[in-house]
Amino acid sequence: MSLINENGKVRILMGTYFSLNCISLSYVVFYLGMFGLQDYTIGTIVSISAVIGFILQGMLGRIIDTHPKWYWRNLLIVLGILELIVCGLILIGQLINIGALMLGGLYAIFIIITLGMGPLVNTSSFYYTAHGRPVNFGVARGIGSLVFAAVSYIIGVFSGEMGIIFIPICGVVVSILFILSTIILPDLGSTYGSNDENSSKMSFISRDFIERNKYFILMAIGICMVLILHNIVNSFLIRMVENVGGSSDALGMALAIAAVCELPVLFLYESFVKKFNISTQLLIFVACLFFVIRGILYLFATSVEIIYAVQILQSVSFALLIASKTHYADEGVGKEDKATGQSIMSMTEAVAMVLGSAVGGWALSLGGINMMYIVGIVFAVLGSLLVLAMYISNRNSPSAVKS
Repeated sequence: MSLINENGKVRILMGTYFSLNCISLSYVVFYLGMFGLQDYTIGTIVSISAVIGFILQGMLGRIIDTHPKWYWRNLLIVLGILELIVCGLILIGQLINIGALMLGGLYAIFIIITLGMGPLVNTSSFYYTAHGRPVNFGVARGIGSLVFAAVSYIIGVFSGEMGIIFIPICGVVVSILFILSTIILPDLGSTYGSNDENSSKMSFISRDFIERNKYFILMAIGICMVLILHNIVNSFLIRMVENVGGSSDALGMALAIAAVCELPVLFLYESFVKKFNISTQLLIFVACLFFVIRGILYLFATSVEIIYAVQILQSVSFALLIASKTHYADEGVGKEDKATGQSIMSMTEAVAMVLGSAVGGWALSLGGINMMYIVGIVFAVLGSLLVLAMYISNRNSPSAVKS
């Protein structure tokens, strides 16, 4: 009998995945910027990576819904090995000085693979629960945030002392840990979702899927618009802290504060929802409102300490949104669309990264930090209004899927 059950193993997986997420996404501007690449160029690299990651997520989600042989665990092992190879190439490339654009290309692949993993990692919680071995997604995701916080702080401190080579070294180490954490997960022999002949013939986001899940898709679009603000902040946080006098250690601290503040919401989410029977869609709207508030507060921040204070609102914005939208992806679609639903909700972050990185870099280059904030706030307001409209429409429609 294993000393660690499925709950513990999924939490280890989440921890290693969000360490990779931190290294690839939160430090990309800092890392590539040290080689002389401009914010607009880095934003373009991240945007292109996110587009490809968007496509990859959809393909992988449909594969595990329709092909039992290639279910999520097998795919994660393959992606983990690819991640290790790419991180090794980045490290070697820096050591032999292959040039900024070549490193940017390798880092783009690093981001693409990390994004592709997202829906598969989320699926792990619901997979074991569906097979009678309940896994608390909120707690597992909270462990991911806790490890993210630790890694953020460590990289912020040691990259200042040892140099930016510490970043790809971390990538290599964490990739190995990710592969091991996936291998120890038990194989229960069947997929999460449907594998019937009809579903296997369906293409990703087909007309049938849209007709079955129209409210779900529109809700995802609204969430995506709100997450544009999140990804602007996540990508260009180094510029935000530099604008008020901070440096790499302040970046690490700001990231760590946000990640730690996610923990209470993620740990208590399922208990809270069950006790008070609150709609996941309503909680999605509340989270969107707090994103708008965060954007406005960033706009008026005048010191690193204020940035730190605003990061505390990560708990009721990003953490609440991530927990709610992941559960909504499981509740808001039918059995035949489970992994596809998770992929679409994960893709909201990938699409938001495309737009957030491109628009954020463009606004920062043309109009400075304040224009970047204003653009993000506008997207967050419009997305919140769409989420509210879908919540009201869903409640009033007898044909809508109820959460």
